[in-house]
Amino acid sequence: MTNWVKKLRKEGLFITPDNYLDLEYSMTGKLKRIGEKDEGRHGIIFQMGDKILKVDKIIKNNAGKSKYYIKKEKEFQQEVRIQEIVYQCTKKWFRSLTPKVFDSGRNWILMKNVPGKTIYDWYLEDRYGVFQKAMRAYIKTLQEIHRKCGIGHFDAHGGNAMYDKKTNSIKIIDWGFAAPINKNNVTKESMLKKYKEVLTNKLGSGWQRSEVEWVTSMKRHPIGQYAIEVIPYNARFKNLKPKENIFDFMTLILSKTNNFPTPAPMTRAEFLKSLFTPTPSPKKISSNSTK
Repeated sequence: MTNWVKKLRKEGLFITPDNYLDLEYSMTGKLKRIGEKDEGRHGIIFQMGDKILKVDKIIKNNAGKSKYYIKKEKEFQQEVRIQEIVYQCTKKWFRSLTPKVFDSGRNWILMKNVPGKTIYDWYLEDRYGVFQKAMRAYIKTLQEIHRKCGIGHFDAHGGNAMYDKKTNSIKIIDWGFAAPINKNNVTKESMLKKYKEVLTNKLGSGWQRSEVEWVTSMKRHPIGQYAIEVIPYNARFKNLKPKENIFDFMTLILSKTNNFPTPAPMTRAEFLKSLFTPTPSPKKISSNSTK
């Protein structure tokens, strides 16, 4: 038993001998519980304003667990491992870009508190000020994690990043959808392929049909995860000027009828050029692809 488990038990949290935490039997005392609006799936407890305890309530503690609960437990443990990987990776070359994990159990994670407000809160409070800086920091941070840690978040939305305007620091949280990526092949195409693969594994092969409302709201949301994590590898993002509004750019991308973006329209010069450019023969294409 770790010292943290002993401290948590003293605070009134019910942790079983096999390291499960059960909120239903816990006396929270001075601790503040939030997150109950999230379909009751996650309970989050703040301890003394310094530590955060995230609990996955969907994982059950019983001897005859089904394959479903075993799968959920493995996914939860992967989330903990990936968060620790990102913490260790980023603290070497920059201040850590995710909270430090102090301890973890079968269905809980104890981590350091995160200063600041969520990106979405900054959007509501100061859309043309702090939000602009926070969004740029968010996108840049995700790309650095891709390239230097080989990890994709794949659930990057306005509620999963905390930005502190006093220190200009950002922390990314909730690594439940995260997965390793090939950091030697970080392109829009490879990120898009991995993004679809991750969502298929999590939500099933028909996730776009079964999660119609979720997909629709994601398209309309000004800071949807797809736009934040995948679109930056598109050439259109590279042409953004420093003073242009990220919010309007994201809205434009997400307003497409297709969840995944279509190519930018050609200019008149490009269109005329395409008319007089011969299409490569199949032999030339195959020979070029083998080089």
